[in-house]
Amino acid sequence: MRSLSRAAVAIGVNALEPSTLPGELARRTWPADRDLPTVLRAAVSPATIASSPALAAFATAFLAALVPQSAGADLLRRGLSLEFGGNASIHVPSLSIPAADFVGEGEAIPVAEAPGTDVWLSPHKLAVIAIATSEMLRSASAEDLIRQVLVEATGPALDRALFSTVPAGPDRPAGLRNGIAALAPAASLADALVAVVESISQVAGNGAVAVIVAPKQSVAINLLLPRQPPFAVFTSATLPDGTVVGIALNGLASAAGGVPSIEASREAVVHAHTCPGPISAAASWRDH
Repeated sequence: MRSLSRAAVAIGVNALEPSTLPGELARRTWPADRDLPTVLRAAVSPATIASSPALAAFATAFLAALVPQSAGADLLRRGLSLEFGGNASIHVPSLSIPAADFVGEGEAIPVAEAPGTDVWLSPHKLAVIAIATSEMLRSASAEDLIRQVLVEATGPALDRALFSTVPAGPDRPAGLRNGIAALAPAASLADALVAVVESISQVAGNGAVAVIVAPKQSVAINLLLPRQPPFAVFTSATLPDGTVVGIALNGLASAAGGVPSIEASREAVVHAHTCPGPISAAASWRDH
């Protein structure tokens, strides 16, 4: 994450001052950063994981940097974390393991087929455009400012996508709550936690469980319960008040991949809108 922030600063300064080359600025300002030259080359010219193996863990490292702003980033690290490695998709086997039983000495062992379902992980892009001013890029704290912009722009967005009820589409995966029926309202927060954990116990078994709650419920857990629950509790401001989500971590798999791409311009035309779409000269006056 540090190298990405520095690369963004170097490329941004180059857009403002073309005579200041990104590589030269990087060597002069951060001479001890060994990963920065690799990130810079990948950010300004076509690169792949195969041609730049050092970039393989880049997406995973970026995800870890989002943890202070994203419960989803912390959650994904606790499940099965994979890397696409340039693949278009990854097949994750999901098996219903047959139950074992005792057999007598010398007796035949029953053979049972483990039925499974095909689960495929396909890459999707979670993107945002952040505007950095010339004052920000020229500041002595430019690296920290850019890092904060990247984290704050991406962390909450990851939570909104991950904990949504939105179905899968051509450009997005389904939210974790999609197709999951809500439980009946509980009489107390403790009862709600018990009901949620019980509902996923058939999958979790004796494995790890995580619970994601809205901020109000997070405060209540810390102040009202006699002791901390025996499972991880994450807080996400993107969840509606009163929401408690349970995840069986042994049933959670994710994959990350890709290489950084950074573009900067001092003459870019930006159409600022929360619902982007094609810009047309025929747009009505109501769109402005």
